Parts: sequence; structure tokens; C-alpha cells
Amino acid sequence: MDKAVWFYMSGEGKEGPVSHHELQEMLDRGEIDLQTKVWTESLNAWLPISEVEHFNMSTLDDTPTIEIEKKVSYARETDPDYVRGRPWVRFWARMVDYSLFALILGFIVGYFRIRVGFIEPIFGMTLIFLWVFVETCLIATWGTTPGKWLLRT
Repeated sequence: MDKAVWFYMSGEGKEGPVSHHELQEMLDRGEIDLQTKVWTESLNAWLPISEVEHFNMSTLDDTPTIEIEKKVSYARETDPDYVRGRPWVRFWARMVDYSLFALILGFIVGYFRIRVGFIEPIFGMTLIFLWVFVETCLIATWGTTPGKWLLRT
């Protein structure tokens, strides 16, 4: 396609010869519009560039191209808006939650004299398993747990 020699009308005179690639670049830059008449040896007459198959914009996909500019900024300790994760505070909030839940569950088991002999070796694991559901209910209803509320996390 680049071997073809193209001529185009500019005002009242013809310009060229130019290659297909150069003519396409001129069209992309807006130097010529879709009504500019072009001619090459394979055409019988001067035609608007929009009617020439090689430049016909209607054959292209009409879906607009979306350019996404991704701005990534990483917080640094020297930035004034840097918020430290405070993992130890979260750890101690979790321990407060476990302790309160174990204390409450222990009082319930002791008050009603429930025998837990068969699950005593795995009582801690059972406690954590049950805590998952209790924590979900607390967060869903109150938005926090007692340990997180107490330590402001």
C-alpha cells in the first residue's frame, strides 16, 4: 500500500505526490479533512478521502479509545499525611477481644455447670472458632469489637 503514489487537492491546486502513510498522517494531524479529494492511478476520478477504502474511517471501530493515566503515590514516613498501621495495637485489641470472650464464655460454662471435659483439650481452638461468628455479629451491628473500641483502632 505504501508503494502507491497519491495526489490530493489543496484549495484549487493539486499537491503531491505523497505516500499513503504521509497522506494518512496528514489526515490524522488535521491538515486535510475527510472531504479533501484524492487520486491515485487505481482510481478513475478524484474522490473525497472519506470514500476511498484505504482511508474510509467508517470501516474502523467507532468505539472511543479510553486512556487511563494511573497515578500511584506511595506514602512515606516523612510525608505529613502518613498513617502508620499500628500492628501492635491491633494485636492487643484482638487479645482483649479473645480474653473478654473467654471470660464471658467461662462464666457461662461455670454458672450453668456445663461439662466441657470432652472438648477441654481443644477448648482454645473452639473458642477462636466461635469468636469468628461473634466478631462478625459485633462488627455487623456495632461496627467494632470491644477491644478495637477500647484501644481506638
